Amino acid sequence: MSGLNTPLWGYIIVVAAVVVAYGPALDNEFTYDDRGLVLGDQRVSEADWRSIVGQSYWGDAGDGLYRPLTTASLALNWGLGKDQPWSYHLINMLLHALAAGMVVYAVSLLYEMRMGVVAGLLFALQPGPSEAVFSIVGRAEILACCLGLGAIICGLSAREKGGLWRWGCVFGCLVGSMLAKENGMAFAAGLLVWEMAAERRIRTMGAIALAAMVCAVGVKWWAIGMLVPAGIGYLDNPLAYGTDAMRFAHGFGLLARALVKMIFPWPLVADYSPQQIPLYNQWWTGEIVWPLVFVVHLAACTMVLMRNEARWCLWLGISAGAMLATSNILVTTGTIFAERLLYIPAAGLSVALAWCWGKMAECQRRVGLAIWMIVAMGMLWDRAAAWRDDQALFKSVVDKHPLSARGHYGLGLALQRQGDAPRAIASYKRATALYPRYLEAEYNRAAALVEVGDFRAAAEGYRRVVELRPNHINARHALALLELEFGAVERGEAQLRKLHRERERDVGILRSLVDFLLRSGRSAEARDLVAERLEADGQNSQLREILALINAQPPP
Repeated sequence: MSGLNTPLWGYIIVVAAVVVAYGPALDNEFTYDDRGLVLGDQRVSEADWRSIVGQSYWGDAGDGLYRPLTTASLALNWGLGKDQPWSYHLINMLLHALAAGMVVYAVSLLYEMRMGVVAGLLFALQPGPSEAVFSIVGRAEILACCLGLGAIICGLSAREKGGLWRWGCVFGCLVGSMLAKENGMAFAAGLLVWEMAAERRIRTMGAIALAAMVCAVGVKWWAIGMLVPAGIGYLDNPLAYGTDAMRFAHGFGLLARALVKMIFPWPLVADYSPQQIPLYNQWWTGEIVWPLVFVVHLAACTMVLMRNEARWCLWLGISAGAMLATSNILVTTGTIFAERLLYIPAAGLSVALAWCWGKMAECQRRVGLAIWMIVAMGMLWDRAAAWRDDQALFKSVVDKHPLSARGHYGLGLALQRQGDAPRAIASYKRATALYPRYLEAEYNRAAALVEVGDFRAAAEGYRRVVELRPNHINARHALALLELEFGAVERGEAQLRKLHRERERDVGILRSLVDFLLRSGRSAEARDLVAERLEADGQNSQLREILALINAQPPP
């Protein structure tokens, strides 16, 4: 325990704990959103900095998210390790170790070194938000936290020594935190509340925090022209489809759930569907009233603590602000609940728990910290195994939440990628049974049916998708190809031509139409179609390849 009082040994202990706890994740694959935001994002693989700065997180998909620093870090990571997942997991682990070390340093400045080391250990090994480290794209949380903690450290230095450049660092770190992920705003809120409690007015730090918020919001509006998502899927957050009053009511339950998940992090599961978090239609149910009473009581106790000790305003402001921002009470978010969102709140909670640890007897401190570290590492090793790949991850989801439509869909995707089409079809079927309007599951099920040769059932599946979403281009394209192949030639050709008129720039659709025309002996018509597109887009190499293929055809 004496090593906890020595600065160098304190940092070594915390970093070693991170390496031991998260080291098994270095063998993990890309999982969940990693595929779309790393492997499937050309901005990352091509280091397209202009698009990274000027587009939304998902690439102008109307998602309303703007995290250029996170995408930029993934692009830099690609430059180091290309598509090797171990390098991304290594960077996540190192960033998490950095965040834990910054917790140690910040707490030691405000309190004392031993409390800082314990807070850093509790934060480093907290299983609740571990998804942020195991998921590669969870890096957004870690970057936001590192930059936010950097703002705190710079702010403490600026309060003591002054200097314009130090205040500039506070501003830059706060803006960077919010451009890594939106809930980085919690750090600006914490610094603002802390100064107001300590000084009874807004001075330099508070003004900088407010200016950073305005700047981050302004940059986001300038870049993507929106502040909230254009649309939120039902399975992402069904609260987006309810009334504001019911969203507000459920928010207190989500706050209570977040706090309990950090204190008692079991079970841990990457599922945020309505089946995991049930929704209610009336105010006067215990599931809404009691969390409301609990949160109000907790807020009252917090206010008393903050009045007696202004330093607590910083950590409580950060934790409460981060949870409030994602609770759906103020705004509708893109997910009803996600364990990775607990990463920033865990920093404040760890400080509070370290303070409580300091009030215990020496023997209780030793035994309690040792037991907690052993249990936490065991849980983290278990989670590392669950995040090994998509199949392991979604198998874990459906085992713990068998009524999760999203879980069965994710398991189906993983099985389909591995070539196990029959089991993938069963998983997709289960997903659509749980949520009949799950178009992605129906579409992928139809594709898996094509793989096993059940073309009639596949066509029926594509038709169901088109009936529910007439503008589903991929389903219409696949259905047209099946009709061309199995009898309804005129209808299939008409659908392909219609798709080509609607999406003239879609080379895939044009290629399908050209292939059909060549098989039908109409190479001249195919050549005219491609030549027409080349007039509008003469530099398109794919169009030139198609034209070369047509010219290579033997004369009729």
